[in-house]
Amino acid sequence: MKLFISIGANNDFQLERLRKILPSEIVIVENYLQADIFLLTTWEDKYFTTKIKAVFIPYTGKNRFPIEKLASKNIDVYNTHVKSKLVAERAFSMTLAVLGKLMTYDHALRHEGRWLKRDNWGFEFWKSLHNKRCGIVGMGHIGRNLLAYLEPFNCEIINLERDRLKALANSYVLNIIELIKSSDIIYLCCPHTNETVNLVNMTHLNLLENKVIINVSRGEVLEEEVLYRGLKEGKLYGAGIDVWYQYPVAGPRFPSKYDLSEFNNLLMSPHASCHVEEFKNDYYDDIFSKIIDYSNDNC
Repeated sequence: MKLFISIGANNDFQLERLRKILPSEIVIVENYLQADIFLLTTWEDKYFTTKIKAVFIPYTGKNRFPIEKLASKNIDVYNTHVKSKLVAERAFSMTLAVLGKLMTYDHALRHEGRWLKRDNWGFEFWKSLHNKRCGIVGMGHIGRNLLAYLEPFNCEIINLERDRLKALANSYVLNIIELIKSSDIIYLCCPHTNETVNLVNMTHLNLLENKVIINVSRGEVLEEEVLYRGLKEGKLYGAGIDVWYQYPVAGPRFPSKYDLSEFNNLLMSPHASCHVEEFKNDYYDDIFSKIIDYSNDNC
């Protein structure tokens, strides 16, 4: 079995790790035209060849790959969910920060020397996670891990009807409108698909009053304008966002076309849920295992 690898120069050390564990049945080739299995971080249409049998992606998101076209050609696609527990941890930590007004308090004390005082006592109270209604969109690997973090806080878990068979929520609603209405906190943990683009959008703006949104899915699942307007017009209690609308190509780049820097109730995380020191190699370790298992099953 011949393996072609394109994972970027920054990941050359992962390639060296892979070379040490590959069985003799798998040979790494420089020319993709010779390969029947591919390890890729980015897809190019030139990779469609008569030999290709499987594609391995060393992360979770598959939205940069032509999944439907690959399936139509009976090409297997493998990704990894091994870091879902870390994304769930990130979502949970952002929840506590937003509910607890940590950004607001930090800014006030750090830059203004301002403390909580009786004259603004009620206005600056923070909120507890205890007994909150949590609407989770996407009860996959991330959503399931998130449940473990929420359990000690006696939260009511609300899920879409399409996930009823998973039997992991306290109650179910028919659509995203009902989920927003029923929830104090809305977690976006779903895959990026045609159906989930702008799932929460401007038609929902007035439903977001005093709600918290946590997005660890993809930026496009939450319409860019509704995030900005929800914060600007004071409708949202707050938001924690780890996935964005604009990413850097060369040099710094702001994550949105809107200026979001003015909002102390917005926690901005630079798509860093999986950047965890103790688990930095987990994605590759998992996908390497999948490559070897595939070889064992197909050679």
